[in-house]
Amino acid sequence: MSNWAFDYAGNAKAKLKRFEKKSPNEFRAVMANLNRYFEALADGTPPRSMGRPRRNKTTTSRMQ
Repeated sequence: MSNWAFDYAGNAKAKLKRFEKKSPNEFRAVMANLNRYFEALADGTPPRSMGRPRRNKTTTSRMQ
């Protein structure tokens, strides 16, 4: 089993802290998704097999 961890580059920690303060709900959602992703990696799931998130049809359709 591999160990996966966050690797902060440059001023990423400061930006993350500001994001947490300005958008707490979105921050929690992002962190939950990252946690789920890291758990899948730790279980041995290859990153490419996790796929892309599905889009909501109403947001991707074009207005005519």
